[in-house]
Amino acid sequence: MSLTVKNILYILIFFASILLYSLCTLAQNLVPNPGFDNIYNGKHSISPWTKINTIDFFVESNNNAVENDSIIDKNYILPHAHSSPACIGLRVQNNYREFIQVKLSLPLIKGHHYHFEMYYLPAEHCKYYIRSLGVSFYNTKLSYASDNIVKKYPPQIFFYFKKGLQGDNGNWGKLSSEYYADGGEQYITIGSFLNNKKESIVSKKFRLFHPSIREAYIYIDDISLIDMDSQ
Repeated sequence: MSLTVKNILYILIFFASILLYSLCTLAQNLVPNPGFDNIYNGKHSISPWTKINTIDFFVESNNNAVENDSIIDKNYILPHAHSSPACIGLRVQNNYREFIQVKLSLPLIKGHHYHFEMYYLPAEHCKYYIRSLGVSFYNTKLSYASDNIVKKYPPQIFFYFKKGLQGDNGNWGKLSSEYYADGGEQYITIGSFLNNKKESIVSKKFRLFHPSIREAYIYIDDISLIDMDSQ
């Protein structure tokens, strides 16, 4: 059977995708504790990640889902982590947002091409979706609890979905992007960076009002940042 030019192109693209995936898998992830699965002092911990506001930390157990070693609220419908046993939960309201932040294992190199990706899943117990997630890279540790800091140090990577981040039919979804470093960036921060916080969440049924808390909640797991120029 003869191959057409189109078929040959498909084959080349297929093998190129496999090669890129292999390189990303073998390369060093610059994000420490990327799946929040590390063990410190005999128990799971998000360390060295820093919570900005009240990020939740969930760990699966044989008997029930636990949050920081205590049984969580029964209103939660906690999914399995993308890679067991742990993940974090981040909430966004019209006048409130949360961030997670960590120092990278190595400073970023000027001009280098970095591949970022993370997995997310909207919570079933909320009637709202979060509209956006941002990722910032700076050389200092920033307190994004302040709106002034959010405006002054915006994210270099910005994911926005008008109808909200809806996941993949109840399964974990993946967000990925490319970043070219200015050089010297040491801290990565993830959260909702929208300046207009009133647009930060959207109803799952696209109504203007629900008789419940106007809150979006999203689970996050398996965060990675790979230097594509250091293969």
